Amino acid sequence: MRSNQQNLGFTAIELMVVIAIMLLLTTLTVTGVTRSLRASSLHNAGAVVQAAASAAQQEAINMAKVGSGAHYTGVLIGYQNNRWAVAPVRITSASATPTFSDALLDEEGRPSVSSLSPNIVMWEGDDPMSTSDTVFWAYEPSTGRTMVPVPSGLSNPGALLGYSPPPLTNGADVLVFGALSGAASVEIAFPPTADNPGFSMRSRDQREKRKVLVQSSGLLQIQEFE
Repeated sequence: MRSNQQNLGFTAIELMVVIAIMLLLTTLTVTGVTRSLRASSLHNAGAVVQAAASAAQQEAINMAKVGSGAHYTGVLIGYQNNRWAVAPVRITSASATPTFSDALLDEEGRPSVSSLSPNIVMWEGDDPMSTSDTVFWAYEPSTGRTMVPVPSGLSNPGALLGYSPPPLTNGADVLVFGALSGAASVEIAFPPTADNPGFSMRSRDQREKRKVLVQSSGLLQIQEFE
């Protein structure tokens, strides 16, 4: 009887095996959850940028209808409160540097500024952006097309159907119009290439990456890349 009772217990080796298995399962679970959270953060960030772009573009089209062509709307991405944030903004001058205080108001009269996950980092090419830099692209009144930033401000909006923004040096029709206010001059981020991923959003560990593309028509695309 004593022998049978002793066999019901765990030996030290068996207990260690059980603990090792539990630790392995816990590690796999945490890794899977971390990967999901990382991907979710990028997905949510993309959705926020898409929503801001849609709101700004629609506002630009509506402004022309009410004769408010002296204003310009666009998307501002900058750093505030220890994380990157996004907002559709309106500025009164083509040479003005937009800030989050220029954000469009939501239905409840609050600034439409959305903070992204602290795990998100903005990149220009192969380098992370400085927290003092901002990216901004504008939409042309009436047509909703994107406008090219130039050193003196924004290109002439035209405000007429059929207006075509001046071509860029590489002739690309898919690009990001990014004005970095922290830089000495306006910089334009071109489409990703084999050597340059262009403007992108990434998880802090860079295991999740999304490139941001704005076509001349104003259509915005956010795509995964290696």
